[in-house]
Amino acid sequence: MSAKWRCDRSGNVRHQWLGVAVAMASVVMHSSSVLRKVRSARADAAAEEATKRALSGAFLDEFRGRSILVLPFLNLSADAEQEFFADGISEEILNILARIEELRVISRSTSWTFKGQDIDVDAIHRELDVSHLLEGSVRKAGDKVRVTAQLIDASTDTHLWSETYDRKLDDVFAIQDDIAVAVADRLHLEILSSDSPHKDIDPRAYQLFLRGTVQRGGSLNQAELQERNRLLREALDFEPDYLPALYDLAATHEFLKPDDTDDAEYAEHHQAVIDIVDRMEQLAPGSVFVSNWRAYMAMRWEADLVAAAPYLENSMRFANRTDIHIWFTGTIDLLIMLGRYDEARTVAQYWVNRDPYCVNCLRRLMRAAKASGRREEAVLVLEELGSRSVSSFDFWSIGVAYLSIGRPAKALHYFDQIDEQFPGIDREFARAFALFSLGRKQEFEATLQKDKSIYEESGYPEQSAEGIARLYAWSEQPDEAFYWLDKMIEDEGPEAAMLIKTELYNPIKSDPRWAAFLEKYGASDRDFANIPFDPQYPPTLQRAVDALSSHR
Repeated sequence: MSAKWRCDRSGNVRHQWLGVAVAMASVVMHSSSVLRKVRSARADAAAEEATKRALSGAFLDEFRGRSILVLPFLNLSADAEQEFFADGISEEILNILARIEELRVISRSTSWTFKGQDIDVDAIHRELDVSHLLEGSVRKAGDKVRVTAQLIDASTDTHLWSETYDRKLDDVFAIQDDIAVAVADRLHLEILSSDSPHKDIDPRAYQLFLRGTVQRGGSLNQAELQERNRLLREALDFEPDYLPALYDLAATHEFLKPDDTDDAEYAEHHQAVIDIVDRMEQLAPGSVFVSNWRAYMAMRWEADLVAAAPYLENSMRFANRTDIHIWFTGTIDLLIMLGRYDEARTVAQYWVNRDPYCVNCLRRLMRAAKASGRREEAVLVLEELGSRSVSSFDFWSIGVAYLSIGRPAKALHYFDQIDEQFPGIDREFARAFALFSLGRKQEFEATLQKDKSIYEESGYPEQSAEGIARLYAWSEQPDEAFYWLDKMIEDEGPEAAMLIKTELYNPIKSDPRWAAFLEKYGASDRDFANIPFDPQYPPTLQRAVDALSSHR
């Protein structure tokens, strides 16, 4: 099999929320039939509740009645190009509100999924468990701007407050502050400081920045990135020390390095990132802008989570901010590596609670749940992930998760949904694992022999020895599994041993040869116990983490 098989990605099949109506509809049927359906409904309801608890932990209870979804404000300007300006105003209001510790604010990536949609307030209230919505509109003409905002009680779909602001463009930051303060006042909360990095910035630079970042949510098309790079550079011509513009400018250089970039151009973009990060460190040493980039460079450029640790520690202090990406994924991966599984799960829950539609958040929660031994919970999270995106990689991950908890029929259901044409995923290979566990040994053996024949005829990389080793391991044939693992090393080198720690090798992990194999090729789990990692979380998350210690 291709080496791509080693990446166990998570969750992508449409999740069916199951109810209890079946029992109520069965009252005229035989009592035993009713009883069976009631039991089934209770199991379904329990599964749904387990999913919700897995996705929220105790965080939803703490924010009961104090949560908000800020919808993208409508652009009513005559110029459709001013949509970036409307987006910028609504996003900055979201950012200000997110700094209120007692308020649960849904992150931008989830909020913006509702852009341009007809809003069903009740559906949003139920799905995201938010108590309030903020919506509005922006009309810009010359140096004048009109902003209208209204706060809605999501539980009753009633208006609590509305206001229209007619100001000059120079006052746009004051408008954002006024709206955020008004919302906080209606919710009986207080904004201590908006602390916006855009305040006192030349309005021309701010508008260029908004136009440069509005493309961030789209594809990484190289032409778009070039244009974004140009706009951010123009913003910096007006404001050379503008940290958010420098931060995003570094991102354009990082992603202007496609695989086919020649060495000289690649090195040029690489050095540009380093120079920009060094510049930010001169302007704001120890800031979240710098810490985020230093953490990214250690994780992505050097594949060194340990080197990233001190920067992740600092970034976590700003975990409630929404105006800058926090590398929570690196923090969760590091916590798992350190064996702090429950803490990793709690951090993941915190992000899922703030960003329910975030696929990477759900994937990290799934990994943390698996690492902490909550495999059933991990499967439920994967199914929720399946309602967010559709990918054959995710069908593979859901299937493997079901195999790991002894439900091969359910695994086969998901493996069957893998696209036959999807590169890197072979549906027949995936199905073989479930077929073996279902006792369909002849069908399993046919796939195994076919894969061996392809390898013997074409070799690596047309077929990987590692894929064949997995099949032998899962079918409890350790001698053959280790034989093919040795072939994998011959084909791909010792570093390949780092990538085989999937649960599909579980049947042979108790064999002394497994630990010896990992040790021989430098893939043994290192002792990370002495690595210092003491992130200071926002108060809500810190209380949840502290509670873990009190229960140990």
